[in-house]
Amino acid sequence: MKFFSNIKSIGFFVGLSIFLITLLTNPPAGLSVAAWHVAGISMLMAIWWATETIPLPVTALLPLALFPIFQIYGPYEEGIFSAKDAFTMAAKPYAHPNIFLFLGGFILALGIEKVNLHKRMALSMLILVGTNAKYLIGGFMLVSAVISMWIMNTSTTLMLLPIALAIAAVIHKTTETKSEEEFNNFQTSLLLGVAYAATIGGMATTIGTGPNVLVKSFLEDEGIQVYFGDWMLLATPMSAIMLLCGWFLLTHIVFPVNIKGSPETSNALNDMYKELGDMRSDERRVLIIFAFTAFAWMFSKLLVQLPFLTGLTDYGIAIFAALAIFITRSSSGEGLIDWKTTKNLPWGILLLFGGGLSMAGAIKSSMLGDWIGSFFSSD
Repeated sequence: MKFFSNIKSIGFFVGLSIFLITLLTNPPAGLSVAAWHVAGISMLMAIWWATETIPLPVTALLPLALFPIFQIYGPYEEGIFSAKDAFTMAAKPYAHPNIFLFLGGFILALGIEKVNLHKRMALSMLILVGTNAKYLIGGFMLVSAVISMWIMNTSTTLMLLPIALAIAAVIHKTTETKSEEEFNNFQTSLLLGVAYAATIGGMATTIGTGPNVLVKSFLEDEGIQVYFGDWMLLATPMSAIMLLCGWFLLTHIVFPVNIKGSPETSNALNDMYKELGDMRSDERRVLIIFAFTAFAWMFSKLLVQLPFLTGLTDYGIAIFAALAIFITRSSSGEGLIDWKTTKNLPWGILLLFGGGLSMAGAIKSSMLGDWIGSFFSSD
């Protein structure tokens, strides 16, 4: 077995070579040695991430290993600034408050997925949409967008795709189509719509997708407070417009859909819903926790004005939600989720965020960002 595939081997040596060049050469005019080293480490991380030379979360640990060695935060002076202090500065972004916002959101989503609440919500909404093919695609896209506001895009898509494929199979068997191409257009629009809508919906909340957390972190590091509700107020209308445009482009222009619905489609959705059975007590408890959490996030800017809630934050709300999921008893007498269940959490993503934030902090503190920006600023 080869240790590296070709692309990984290329990425490994190219990234390492560029990094070594920054170590063995003098920095360009106007750039400090520390900033030049930061540039090299940034390129090393970017290339290793792009080629997946080693697992992405492991690459994200490079700042912890390299920043103290190359004195990125300044020279060491006994009693004033030590290598331990440098490591602390490099490690601090890995515990950024927004990392815990995402962690709490992950645990809440894990509770929702464990009791299948997201599937019940999805099928309930789809049943209301009707069976017309265009509207059915729109319904799937709406469901995908709404769920991905709170749950990872990948999880949302993986949950909806089997339902979408099952409905497509029913339509293929029970609906008369003029040609196989007509059905292929429907199926392609449906599957792409689910995937696109998950990405679009993820834009609407700060926990919907990773880049949102990074943007929020950068803004807050610049002293700009971004509340959960403020983000939604700006991003949700944009997501809604993009969702509508995406649906129209898919079903009317790129893959025109002209299939009429059938009773069998409605029956299939109802059968899937019936398979879930009546809503169980565990689902109700998770739903209550989710509802309170969503309410607190959306109105946190108002809630902090109450005398006894001045210390409330979006991060704290996320951790309260995570604690509630563990503390609240299920019908079996245990927590709604246990610690074993957390093995399904995407811990690697949290390390990725930490590595990205640590690198961003070094770019800022070393003035590398200002130096790069000077090339784009007007005289």
